[in-house]
Amino acid sequence: MSRLFFIPFIVWESEMKMRQTMKCIKLFFFLTILPIFNITAASYYPNGVVTINSYTDWQNVANWINADGGTGYPSDTDKVILSNAKELRLNDDITTHISGVYLEFEADGRCSILEQGKLFVLDNLLLQNSNVQLEVYGYLEIENNLQLDNGNLLIKNGGELIVNNHFTRSDIGSGQINIEHDESAFRVYGDFTDDHYRPSVTNNPTIDIQGACYTKAGGFCDLNLPVELVSFTAEANHKNIYIEWSTAQEINNDFFILQRSIDKRDWFDLSRIKGAGNSNQTNYYEYIDEIKSLNNNVYYRLLQVDFDGSTTVYGPLATRVNNIEENLKILSRENSYQVIIQVESDEMIRYCLFSSTGKQTIFREVESNSFIIESKFLFEGINILFVQQGHKIFLKKIM
Repeated sequence: MSRLFFIPFIVWESEMKMRQTMKCIKLFFFLTILPIFNITAASYYPNGVVTINSYTDWQNVANWINADGGTGYPSDTDKVILSNAKELRLNDDITTHISGVYLEFEADGRCSILEQGKLFVLDNLLLQNSNVQLEVYGYLEIENNLQLDNGNLLIKNGGELIVNNHFTRSDIGSGQINIEHDESAFRVYGDFTDDHYRPSVTNNPTIDIQGACYTKAGGFCDLNLPVELVSFTAEANHKNIYIEWSTAQEINNDFFILQRSIDKRDWFDLSRIKGAGNSNQTNYYEYIDEIKSLNNNVYYRLLQVDFDGSTTVYGPLATRVNNIEENLKILSRENSYQVIIQVESDEMIRYCLFSSTGKQTIFREVESNSFIIESKFLFEGINILFVQQGHKIFLKKIM
């Protein structure tokens, strides 16, 4: 691994502020926030050990037991309850149809998010009853906190678990946390506290703890030591952001990859910059990022890559860009909205929707600069459309 020695500078934005702004499209867009109520409409148990391979399987009422009687299947803001002999094995991207459900574990409850599975869990997730188990081989995101008092949490084979607030494991129960394989990821955007022991980590999964990190037994938090941002700066000037960094010494430094994000989760490669290799003198690097129509914090990080492929991540660093020009139009149609991007480009367009509470739909890709969003896919209340086309980012409010 190369050693990089930086020239110090004053970090202008505190880490606490960066953590507070990490949910990228939230309340700062709105002068007035409409009340949003999370009312659980119904509760459902899986009808035995149920495997969901498609949305058709999810809609099959034979796969569900309505806790209040009657029939049906879980929809937005409903609750899925796992208990003895009522196990959910999800192998489909439900987030393309349902923005989120509540998840509850009773004794012996078990849930497996399989390789193709994607699920967004509303509010908090609590694992406190005996003999419960949550396995993540696909993608699972929790809107608020995850508290583990009993049972097992397994993240394996490329699975990704995201906790948007705090993770807590108490010392009142038993069980284990296993995070395995290089492609797996465990991300906590608040604090991580493990009063029971420490997670077991195998191979080199991604461990990303944005807040404070504590374990009763040491070792785990050492995998997530913070990187001090020293000679790495980003400054907005008119329609451009000037990113600069410098090194006092480099050993085996092949190249840097500069990345940009609006939420510190999804990172977009901006440029690959050749390093100095081996050097004992000060080296300066810079990049100019052109951003259109963005009134939000923007995050940058550096990936430094050795000649042997080893990688070190520096950042993220935040800056703000003001809304500069209007290149995105949204036309209201009956039961839909037409989105028009008035920028000539052959690059693929990716977009998703955010609610005022931070809920997010899955990213979709389109090839045309004009596309349709059906009203049924919008969240209740205010929506923000996020569009990325190459290096350009556009944001627009939909009422």
